[in-house]
Amino acid sequence: MIQARAYWVLLVAVAMGAVAVYMVQGLIRPAEPPETVAAEGPAMTSVVVAAMDLEVGQRLDRVSLSTVSFPAAAVPQGAFNDIQAVLTLDDTPPVVIREITRGEVIMPHRISPPGTRAGLMPRIPSEHRAITISTDEVQGVAGFVLPGDRVDILHTTNAGRADGELVTRMLMQNIPVLAVDQIASDRRDDPRVARAITLLTTPEEAQKITLAQRVGQVKVALRSTFDDDVTPRAVIRGVDLQTRTSNPNGTSGPPPGPRVQVIRGLNVNSQTITGNTAQP
Repeated sequence: MIQARAYWVLLVAVAMGAVAVYMVQGLIRPAEPPETVAAEGPAMTSVVVAAMDLEVGQRLDRVSLSTVSFPAAAVPQGAFNDIQAVLTLDDTPPVVIREITRGEVIMPHRISPPGTRAGLMPRIPSEHRAITISTDEVQGVAGFVLPGDRVDILHTTNAGRADGELVTRMLMQNIPVLAVDQIASDRRDDPRVARAITLLTTPEEAQKITLAQRVGQVKVALRSTFDDDVTPRAVIRGVDLQTRTSNPNGTSGPPPGPRVQVIRGLNVNSQTITGNTAQP
């Protein structure tokens, strides 16, 4: 009986020891990583980018282009995925019509169609013309007019006036500047005195500018980048150059007449002379 009891005690002790060993092993054994699916990154595709800074008028070639891996979901619409697709099989590859920086994705609207000649022509939209006006340091806003700016065209003339009086009118407003002298890059920001400014106009505007230069003096007025207002402006005559004052209601009035002081004993009064009468 005693032997049987000892046997059962030994058996329970062994069982408990086995359980303890199992639990200790579970605590000190490194946890097995959960079964995971290999993380897959976004789908990638090849995109053609500029291998260097590309200026307006520069003709593309294989040296100026390269390909990079780009997330397929983020590729801009119209981007090229092969350099040959940009250059095509034409003997005259496209030219740059808008500056492209190194690493920038090549987009169709930044380059000309294959076969286009290099120069300014690819930047002229359909139904528009490029016309050049002569200028100097004064007419060209001291050289601060640069490609990519917008200007107003001022015309001073007495043509068509019976009184022969010179007037200045706003001939055109918000006209884009394509080039200054022979520089068409809109990355330049250094002022330079130019002898010629090339503007982008419609055919009718080109005619008006040509005639305006013939019958008067043409100057440009530089516009703010944030100002696209084209409200009609009044014609300025010689009489408008006189000093004018504003009335309390905001309208302009004639300049005041001369003022005199009238002293009678200890009384001092100021009077304005208007014509032949005096107003106290």
